[in-house]
Amino acid sequence: MLKECFYKLATQRAATVVDNIADMLPGDGTLLDYGCGVGYLGYEVEKRTSCRLTYLDVRPYPFMHPGIKLQCYDGKRIPCDDRAYDHSMAAFTLHHTKDAWEGLREMVRVTRKSIIICEDYIASPAHKYLEVVKDLVSNCFFTTITMQYRLVHEWEDMFSELGLSIKCKKQFKSYLIPYKLGHVAWLLKRSTDR
Repeated sequence: MLKECFYKLATQRAATVVDNIADMLPGDGTLLDYGCGVGYLGYEVEKRTSCRLTYLDVRPYPFMHPGIKLQCYDGKRIPCDDRAYDHSMAAFTLHHTKDAWEGLREMVRVTRKSIIICEDYIASPAHKYLEVVKDLVSNCFFTTITMQYRLVHEWEDMFSELGLSIKCKKQFKSYLIPYKLGHVAWLLKRSTDR
Protein backbone atom coordinates (compact mmCIF):
# COMPACT_ATOMS: atom_id res chain seq x y z
CA MET A 1 0.00 0.00 0.00
CA LEU A 2 2.79 2.47 0.93
CA LYS A 3 4.69 1.60 -2.25
CA GLU A 4 1.60 2.15 -4.43
CA CYS A 5 0.92 5.48 -2.75
CA PHE A 6 4.53 6.56 -3.33
CA TYR A 7 4.37 5.53 -7.02
CA LYS A 8 1.19 7.55 -7.51
CA LEU A 9 2.54 10.69 -5.81
CA ALA A 10 5.93 10.44 -7.53
CA THR A 11 4.31 9.96 -10.95
CA GLN A 12 1.99 12.94 -10.44
CA ARG A 13 4.80 15.21 -9.26
CA ALA A 14 7.08 14.16 -12.13
CA ALA A 15 4.29 14.89 -14.64
CA THR A 16 3.75 18.36 -13.12
CA VAL A 17 7.46 19.21 -13.29
CA VAL A 18 7.81 17.94 -16.86
CA ASP A 19 4.67 19.87 -17.89
CA ASN A 20 6.39 23.03 -16.67
CA ILE A 21 9.75 22.44 -18.35
CA ALA A 22 8.39 20.87 -21.55
CA ASP A 23 9.59 23.75 -23.73
CA MET A 24 13.14 23.26 -22.43
CA LEU A 25 13.30 19.56 -23.28
CA PRO A 26 15.19 18.38 -26.34
CA GLY A 27 13.19 16.37 -28.84
CA ASP A 28 15.76 13.66 -29.31
CA GLY A 29 19.35 12.61 -28.75
CA THR A 30 21.06 11.25 -25.67
CA LEU A 31 20.24 12.73 -22.27
CA LEU A 32 22.06 12.14 -18.99
CA ASP A 33 19.75 12.27 -15.95
CA TYR A 34 22.40 13.30 -13.43
CA GLY A 35 21.42 12.36 -9.89
CA CYS A 36 18.23 10.72 -11.09
CA GLY A 37 17.10 9.76 -7.58
CA VAL A 38 14.10 7.44 -7.81
CA GLY A 39 13.87 8.04 -11.57
CA TYR A 40 10.28 9.18 -12.00
CA LEU A 41 11.09 12.56 -13.52
CA GLY A 42 13.55 11.11 -16.03
CA TYR A 43 11.09 8.38 -16.94
CA GLU A 44 8.45 11.03 -17.65
CA VAL A 45 10.93 12.89 -19.88
CA GLU A 46 11.71 9.65 -21.70
CA LYS A 47 7.99 9.00 -22.29
CA ARG A 48 7.42 12.46 -23.79
CA THR A 49 10.50 12.77 -25.99
CA SER A 50 12.57 10.61 -28.29
CA CYS A 51 15.59 11.04 -26.00
CA ARG A 52 17.58 8.02 -24.90
CA LEU A 53 18.20 8.50 -21.19
CA THR A 54 21.02 7.35 -18.97
CA TYR A 55 19.97 7.33 -15.32
CA LEU A 56 22.97 8.13 -13.09
CA ASP A 57 23.18 8.29 -9.32
CA VAL A 58 25.44 7.26 -6.45
CA ARG A 59 23.25 4.35 -5.35
CA PRO A 60 19.82 2.78 -5.81
CA TYR A 61 17.05 4.13 -3.56
CA PRO A 62 13.91 2.52 -2.18
CA PHE A 63 10.86 2.81 -4.44
CA MET A 64 12.82 3.46 -7.66
CA HIS A 65 10.76 3.52 -10.83
CA PRO A 66 10.58 -0.06 -12.13
CA GLY A 67 11.05 1.06 -15.75
CA ILE A 68 14.54 2.51 -15.42
CA LYS A 69 18.00 1.00 -15.46
CA LEU A 70 20.26 2.79 -12.98
CA GLN A 71 23.97 3.32 -13.58
CA CYS A 72 25.82 3.88 -10.30
CA TYR A 73 29.01 5.92 -9.98
CA ASP A 74 31.31 7.27 -7.25
CA GLY A 75 29.69 10.72 -7.04
CA LYS A 76 32.80 12.43 -8.36
CA ARG A 77 33.71 11.80 -11.99
CA ILE A 78 30.92 10.91 -14.41
CA PRO A 79 32.11 7.66 -16.01
CA CYS A 80 32.16 8.69 -19.67
CA ASP A 81 34.18 10.64 -22.21
CA ASP A 82 34.01 14.40 -22.71
CA ARG A 83 30.87 15.49 -24.59
CA ALA A 84 29.48 11.95 -24.53
CA TYR A 85 25.85 13.15 -24.24
CA ASP A 86 23.85 15.55 -26.37
CA HIS A 87 22.00 16.88 -23.31
CA SER A 88 22.00 16.51 -19.56
CA MET A 89 19.58 17.27 -16.77
CA ALA A 90 19.87 17.68 -13.00
CA ALA A 91 16.46 17.93 -11.39
CA PHE A 92 16.50 18.85 -7.69
CA THR A 93 19.90 17.18 -7.41
CA LEU A 94 22.68 19.72 -7.16
CA HIS A 95 21.69 20.86 -3.67
CA HIS A 96 22.19 17.25 -2.53
CA THR A 97 25.65 16.77 -4.00
CA LYS A 98 28.77 17.05 -1.87
CA ASP A 99 30.10 19.76 -4.19
CA ALA A 100 27.49 21.33 -6.48
CA TRP A 101 30.09 23.30 -8.44
CA GLU A 102 32.11 20.16 -9.21
CA GLY A 103 28.97 18.22 -10.08
CA LEU A 104 27.88 20.88 -12.55
CA ARG A 105 31.41 21.11 -13.95
CA GLU A 106 31.26 17.38 -14.67
CA MET A 107 27.91 17.83 -16.41
CA VAL A 108 29.44 20.56 -18.59
CA ARG A 109 32.34 18.24 -19.42
CA VAL A 110 30.12 15.40 -20.66
CA THR A 111 27.46 17.48 -22.48
CA ARG A 112 27.59 18.70 -26.08
CA LYS A 113 24.44 20.79 -26.47
CA SER A 114 22.21 21.77 -23.55
CA ILE A 115 21.86 21.38 -19.79
CA ILE A 116 18.59 21.64 -17.86
CA ILE A 117 18.79 22.47 -14.17
CA CYS A 118 15.79 22.43 -11.82
CA GLU A 119 16.22 23.56 -8.24
CA ASP A 120 14.00 24.59 -5.37
CA TYR A 121 13.29 28.31 -5.36
CA ILE A 122 14.88 29.87 -2.27
CA ALA A 123 13.56 33.38 -1.66
CA SER A 124 15.87 34.35 1.20
CA PRO A 125 18.57 32.93 3.46
CA ALA A 126 15.91 32.23 6.10
CA HIS A 127 13.87 30.27 3.56
CA LYS A 128 16.72 27.74 3.35
CA TYR A 129 15.76 26.42 6.78
CA LEU A 130 12.21 25.63 5.66
CA GLU A 131 13.63 23.74 2.69
CA VAL A 132 15.86 21.70 4.99
CA VAL A 133 12.82 20.57 7.00
CA LYS A 134 10.91 19.70 3.80
CA ASP A 135 13.86 17.76 2.44
CA LEU A 136 14.43 15.82 5.63
CA VAL A 137 10.81 14.65 5.50
CA SER A 138 10.56 14.00 1.76
CA ASN A 139 14.00 12.36 1.44
CA CYS A 140 13.79 10.16 4.52
CA PHE A 141 15.46 7.32 2.59
CA PHE A 142 18.83 9.13 2.50
CA THR A 143 21.34 7.88 5.04
CA THR A 144 23.28 11.14 4.70
CA ILE A 145 21.96 14.25 3.06
CA THR A 146 23.60 17.50 2.07
CA MET A 147 21.72 20.77 1.87
CA GLN A 148 23.57 23.09 -0.48
CA TYR A 149 20.68 25.38 -1.20
CA ARG A 150 21.43 28.59 -3.06
CA LEU A 151 19.53 31.72 -3.92
CA VAL A 152 18.70 32.09 -7.62
CA HIS A 153 21.50 34.59 -8.24
CA GLU A 154 24.00 32.25 -6.54
CA TRP A 155 23.10 29.42 -8.95
CA GLU A 156 23.34 31.83 -11.85
CA ASP A 157 26.75 33.05 -10.71
CA MET A 158 27.90 29.42 -10.69
CA PHE A 159 26.57 28.90 -14.22
CA SER A 160 28.47 31.95 -15.40
CA GLU A 161 31.69 30.82 -13.71
CA LEU A 162 31.43 27.54 -15.61
CA GLY A 163 30.98 29.30 -18.97
CA LEU A 164 27.24 28.66 -19.28
CA SER A 165 24.66 31.09 -20.55
CA ILE A 166 20.96 31.03 -19.71
CA LYS A 167 18.77 30.43 -22.77
CA CYS A 168 15.51 30.10 -20.84
CA LYS A 169 14.48 30.47 -17.20
CA LYS A 170 11.15 29.93 -15.49
CA GLN A 171 9.60 29.64 -12.06
CA PHE A 172 6.83 27.18 -11.31
CA LYS A 173 5.19 25.26 -8.47
CA SER A 174 4.54 21.62 -7.70
CA TYR A 175 2.91 19.86 -4.78
CA LEU A 176 4.29 17.24 -2.48
CA ILE A 177 1.72 16.61 0.20
CA PRO A 178 1.48 18.62 2.41
CA TYR A 179 3.91 21.06 0.78
CA LYS A 180 3.47 23.58 -2.02
CA LEU A 181 6.92 23.81 -3.56
CA GLY A 182 8.44 26.65 -5.53
CA HIS A 183 10.98 25.82 -8.22
CA VAL A 184 13.17 27.47 -10.80
CA ALA A 185 14.40 25.84 -14.01
CA TRP A 186 17.13 26.93 -16.40
CA LEU A 187 18.03 25.85 -19.91
CA LEU A 188 21.79 26.37 -20.25
CA LYS A 189 24.28 26.27 -23.10
CA ARG A 190 27.97 26.98 -23.29
CA SER A 191 28.50 30.72 -23.70
CA THR A 192 30.60 30.04 -26.82
CA ASP A 193 27.80 27.96 -28.40
CA ARG A 194 24.94 29.59 -30.28
